[in-house]
Amino acid sequence: MPLDGRTVAPNVGELWLYNEFVPDAPAGSRVFLECARQQYLTTVWLNGRRLGEHRGSCDRFSFDLTGLVQGGATNRLAMNLRSPRGAFKVDGNSSREMPIWGSGPRVQVAPVVRTHGPAAIVDVATHPDLRTGRLALEVELDAAAAGPVDLSFEVRENGRAAVLQSLRQTVQAAAGRSVH
Repeated sequence: MPLDGRTVAPNVGELWLYNEFVPDAPAGSRVFLECARQQYLTTVWLNGRRLGEHRGSCDRFSFDLTGLVQGGATNRLAMNLRSPRGAFKVDGNSSREMPIWGSGPRVQVAPVVRTHGPAAIVDVATHPDLRTGRLALEVELDAAAAGPVDLSFEVRENGRAAVLQSLRQTVQAAAGRSVH
């Protein structure tokens, strides 16, 4: 992990971001780094330890920091973003079909360190049935211990305030990751 301040190297399509934080996490809570709309290859370190990487530019992703953050102490987060240069193909798409990449690596939504209760939603898959007009949800949870988890979802049209449909359900989560 580089130890200097924030540096930008636009000629090589690389951006380094640094942040120091002291977590305010109650006992039993989970700590996550939540990211969105970072382009294209993001690699993350916490206190000098490489956590992993994410490829993509428009989706949300997170890293579980639980057990890695130093409670009551300053933690150092480093993120390296790299973006392809010149002509290239990614997942079958050419660079000409992705003009936003011409500006180099970008962060459009600031990363946030958040605490959650003893269970967190890892992923939500939607399964619309256009014939019946119904929407099924598949939720992946990560729980510190087995037990009931209360879930609540709302369906809105294009981010408007009016709720079209809501769902509340209690599921029995297993310790670790489980799908419901």
